[in-house]
Amino acid sequence: MGFFDRFKKSADTPAQAAPAPAPAEAKSIGFKFGTKMPIPFRDPTFGLLYLNANGSAAVIPEDPSSDPQALSEFAKTLIIDQLNNVLYEIKDVSYDALPARSEEFAARIREAVSPKVKLQALTIDSIAPDERSLDMIEKRKIAMDPQLTAKKMQEAMEKARASVIANGGDPDKLAVRPMPDLIANVPTTLSNDPAEVMKQMEAIKAAAAGTAILGFCASCGKPFSREGFCEECGAPVSKPE
Repeated sequence: MGFFDRFKKSADTPAQAAPAPAPAEAKSIGFKFGTKMPIPFRDPTFGLLYLNANGSAAVIPEDPSSDPQALSEFAKTLIIDQLNNVLYEIKDVSYDALPARSEEFAARIREAVSPKVKLQALTIDSIAPDERSLDMIEKRKIAMDPQLTAKKMQEAMEKARASVIANGGDPDKLAVRPMPDLIANVPTTLSNDPAEVMKQMEAIKAAAAGTAILGFCASCGKPFSREGFCEECGAPVSKPE
């Protein structure tokens, strides 16, 4: 084959098509999330609590043209919904043990939302009671611990003495009962019976007001500070043996 023949054959051969470029990989969208409303949680010691939670995540859009804001808001809603479900299913776990299981919760949430969104990452940074629940926990801890009850009462008395001194009064004239008398019958644990809890809280309130508690009226359940007759219902009362 001559030179020109080879040239002609080469010219007649169609050029090989260049490979099509690979589709651009969708970039993940990072965002923060948090509970707008506290999540109810049943604690084995303190009963019904309300928890706040927050964290961060990243979602990979299936369609690169997706609106990042809309996709991240959708993912946030799914995450919080599933966190509600996870906490609802947990039984006999104290609220203060939840942060240690945050990785487990995150894995369960990612699996649950995977049919709807693809999460590249999910981290739960905090799970903690809201202010109302923290206040209730503090009050119940005091009720369950006589020493803590005495400490809180002592702090209140010292504060009252300081106020009297600041206003030019005589702190020694404050009507303060001896601490052992005040807390002798303050309950150390709270009952699961709502009616019994009310009686216990009455005792705590009376102790905090400086009234020694001898016992509870068998008729109406109110605490009494002296033997004889109940000041609430008039039934006979006496100090328990």
